[in-house]
Amino acid sequence: MNYSITPKTVTTHQLDSSSFEQYVNQYYDVTKFEFIVDHLANNDSQYSFDGIDGSENEEKSKLHHEKRYKSIAKFNYESWKDFYKRNGVTSGMSPLLLNDMCHRGLLPAGNYVITVSW
Repeated sequence: MNYSITPKTVTTHQLDSSSFEQYVNQYYDVTKFEFIVDHLANNDSQYSFDGIDGSENEEKSKLHHEKRYKSIAKFNYESWKDFYKRNGVTSGMSPLLLNDMCHRGLLPAGNYVITVSW
């Protein structure tokens, strides 16, 4: 009897944490976002974020009078408000940031790995 297995090919986009931090701080106009703080990341490690597609932001966007709140998911509104209030010092915002960047066309949809090394 012959058995075979066919793996599924999946594209994964890789970002290094320092580039991600720099881009987040510049694009979202904050100064203190750090991936290692936000995600409690360890040195020489990788963190996966699957299914980033921007759909949450597209379907449930809450338009706020301030430009920076546009296209932000309704159920994540408080997290974003806290993100700006604390100048980027957050916990757990990385998936929301990736999803928002995808929604805005800054990143392609897909799976992401953020690598940490200092």
